[in-house]
Amino acid sequence: MGAVSLLTALVAALTYALVINTNNVVVSPTLEGYMGPVEMGGSLFAAYKVRPADFCVVINATNVTVVNFRIRCSAGILVAGSRNVTISRGSIEGSLELPVYRRDTGIYIYNSTHVVVKDVYLSGFHDGVYVEQSRDVKIENVTILRSRYGVHVMFSRSVDIRGVSAMHNYVGVVTMYSQDIYVGDSALVDNVDWSEGYGLFIADVANGTFIHNRSLGNVHGI
Repeated sequence: MGAVSLLTALVAALTYALVINTNNVVVSPTLEGYMGPVEMGGSLFAAYKVRPADFCVVINATNVTVVNFRIRCSAGILVAGSRNVTISRGSIEGSLELPVYRRDTGIYIYNSTHVVVKDVYLSGFHDGVYVEQSRDVKIENVTILRSRYGVHVMFSRSVDIRGVSAMHNYVGVVTMYSQDIYVGDSALVDNVDWSEGYGLFIADVANGTFIHNRSLGNVHGI
C-alpha cells in the first residue's frame, strides 16, 4: 500500500478529522481535535510518525482551497500527494502545554506541488509549516509563534517564503537540502527558546536568495 493510501486509511475512522480526497473543493472548517502528545520518529515521513490521532485535516486531492478556517489540534493540516492547494485566512493552534518534542506540525506539505499558504496564524507546534519533498510552494504573510521551527523546508525545490513573522520559536526559518529557495521581507525576532536558536538557518541550499529580512533579538542571527 502506498504512503498516501495508508495515510488515508489511518485517519478515515476519525470522527473529527476532515479528509479531502475529492478534487475541486472549497472548505471553511472549524475543528477542535486531539490536543495530546504525539510520537516523534521516522515512519512514513522523515520527521514524523503518522498516527490515527494526528492531523485534523488531511488533503490528498487536486484544486483544493481551505479558507476562513479555525483549527485547534496537536497536528493541523496535512497536504500529501496533492496539487494546486491553497490554505488561506485562518488560524491553527496546538498545545503550548506540551513539550516541543511531543508536538506535531501545524501545516505539513509532503510530496506535493503548487501549494500556497497565505495569511495564516500558527502557534504551539513542533514545526509551524513543514515542507518536505515538494515543489513550487509559496508561503506568504504567515505568523508562527512558540514552536520549534517557524518554517522548515527540506528536500524541496522552488519554495518562496515572503512576509513571514516568526517569533519566540527555537528557530525562525530553516532551509536545508533544497534548491531554488527564496526568503524575503520576513521578521525573525526573539527566537531564543533554545540555547542554539537562530533567526535564519541555512544548510546545503543551492541557488538560494535571502533578502530584506530582519533578524533581531535571536541567540544567533543567521
